[in-house]
Amino acid sequence: MTNLTASEWLSDKNIDEENTHLIESLLTFTSVVKVATDKKDVINNSLKQEFPSKQFLISPDMSYLQFERTLKDNNISVEANNVLEVYKNQGLCEPLCNEWLDQFKQISK
Repeated sequence: MTNLTASEWLSDKNIDEENTHLIESLLTFTSVVKVATDKKDVINNSLKQEFPSKQFLISPDMSYLQFERTLKDNNISVEANNVLEVYKNQGLCEPLCNEWLDQFKQISK
């Protein structure tokens, strides 16, 4: 796992390109909306055009549980916490990944 990029890791878990792109978009744009809350509607509208068959809503206060639910709602069969660990370990969306992994650890106690 350590030699794979996040995208390669998802592919190795049988996640197709569209769902890989959705995951990457969710993480990237949730990170953006946390600091640019005024961009929430623009980002959601743009992503809904890009992923018309997917169910999601990006918001500044999106939580780990909402991310996990979004994966399940879109039939993406991968553990949310594992996705976050892989992205975090590569330095991708690290503050958001850390925040959600902290929430996961609190829930898992």
